[in-house]
Amino acid sequence: SLEKKTKEELPASFTENEVINKLTTENEQLKELVNSLEKKTKEELPSSFTENEVINKLTTENEQLKELVNSLEKKTKEEFPASFTDNEVINKLSEEKEHFKDQVSSLERKIDETEKKYEETSTISEERMNQIIETESKMIELKTNMQRLEEKLSDMETENQIFRKQTLLTSSSKRITPAAIPPLENGHPVAVKTLGSESVRRSHMERHQESVDALFKCVVKDIGFSDGKPVAAFTLYNCLLHWKSFEADKTSIFDRLIQLIGSAIEDQDNDNCMAYWLSNTSALFFHLQRCLRAPARKPPTPTGFFGRVTQGFRSSNSLSSGSFDVEHQVEAKYPALLFKQQLAAYVEKIYGIVRENMKKELSPLLSTCIEEQRTRNDDSQPSGSWLKIIECLDRFLKILKENYVPPILIQKVFNQTFQYINAEIFNSLLLHKECCTFNSGEYIKSGLAELELWCTEVTEEYAGSSLDELNHSKQAVRFLVSQEKDEISYDDLTNDICPVLSSQQLYRLCTLYSNENENENSKSVSTDVTTRIKLLMTDDVGEDDKSFLLEDNSSLPIIVEEVSHSQKDKTIPKVKPPSELLESASFQFLHDYS
Repeated sequence: SLEKKTKEELPASFTENEVINKLTTENEQLKELVNSLEKKTKEELPSSFTENEVINKLTTENEQLKELVNSLEKKTKEEFPASFTDNEVINKLSEEKEHFKDQVSSLERKIDETEKKYEETSTISEERMNQIIETESKMIELKTNMQRLEEKLSDMETENQIFRKQTLLTSSSKRITPAAIPPLENGHPVAVKTLGSESVRRSHMERHQESVDALFKCVVKDIGFSDGKPVAAFTLYNCLLHWKSFEADKTSIFDRLIQLIGSAIEDQDNDNCMAYWLSNTSALFFHLQRCLRAPARKPPTPTGFFGRVTQGFRSSNSLSSGSFDVEHQVEAKYPALLFKQQLAAYVEKIYGIVRENMKKELSPLLSTCIEEQRTRNDDSQPSGSWLKIIECLDRFLKILKENYVPPILIQKVFNQTFQYINAEIFNSLLLHKECCTFNSGEYIKSGLAELELWCTEVTEEYAGSSLDELNHSKQAVRFLVSQEKDEISYDDLTNDICPVLSSQQLYRLCTLYSNENENENSKSVSTDVTTRIKLLMTDDVGEDDKSFLLEDNSSLPIIVEEVSHSQKDKTIPKVKPPSELLESASFQFLHDYS
């Protein structure tokens, strides 16, 4: 029963230590059992038993117990071989544990490598997709630009042919006397008109001339605006359209109109007058640019497959360009095309006058600011000169807005004006040692902050990208007010602080920076940085060369034809005609255009 009990209580999964502990416990229990039996025997045996009998009985029981213990030990040894020691079990388990650890580590490495490759592949795929999208966008833009250039070239060729033809006709008319040529109509001689028909024609011409005189007498005055549109410009266009002046082979009305504009802008110091005529001439030009077209020429029939496909592509694009071009364009003749070119020149001229007037007013204010930064000690607050610059900008913006100058032209004016401000400030920093200081940087920084605030307040509609024109000055100031300049690395200087400055400008800025005040703000960059910058400077640039100065491109003329493409408003405006003209019966047709 003890063996059976041992089998039941000792599962095969027990380790040797557990078996030994179990056996030890059983032995202790057996010993206690023996002691208990001996005690019980003494109590239960009658006194009549002899000592030998007791001894024999106990001896027999002890032998039985010994045999039982030996049998149990033998059975235990059979079930747990002696070769299966405790150390071997531990070693085997340790080996398996290490093997599993290696497998887990290997799997983790493979997972990490796979994730890394996936991320790299995803990044590459995303970059390639972006490149493809960007390339497609550029291709579409290039196709659009190429088509636009081809159309513009075609128009220019047509206009040039008209101009050459007109020149030949003019030169021929000078060589041949009028008496030698009979009157022609469509290439055939016609009978000389009678006196009656001649008087009727002369009467009609006189009435037309009176109408033209009345129109010019009206529009030469400031007749204001209607719903934000210049009344003079669109009244002129509507009259010229009604009189079919654009389609006339010969007329003097455009010459008179050009002379009228030239006389109106003689007072170039009158900013309000210049803005008024900039508004009218630009509005008229932009409208003519949309509504007039040169006489159409039949294009040559394409012979190849690619040519036919290209022609089909162009025709589909032209049909989808909007109904405005198809319904309202007028086929203009030589005088009208010439007038459009002359009008464009006047728009550019008046625009230049407005821009130069603003620069002329800003120049002494900027000079005062530059002088103040050389002598001023307190650096945190903008001076009165900066505030006067803001007042000047506000004044011109108010004039331009009150005269409804197109926002695209206002943006151009302020962009070029800020170019001028940027060049003046930046060059002053690099020309004068006393300007290239920490305090000077703080002073200019406060002024630039005022300009940035102004651009934000007037919104992008009028300021455009003017703030970007100050990048050179802003980055130079960023360097001047930097703390611990001697710890600035070359990469920090060229990539983060002053990325738009050239090597010559960086070298000049770093070497001119003042070390007069012996404090940490006055230390310039290390010699290693200046050495690296100097290595990038071209060999043909000398120490005294002024190549570091920023070129002032603010006086470059605009190309008004390019500006016209940026016009967003493509509608035909309805402008209320001047009441002065509506009093005449000859101008009642203007009601149809209002």
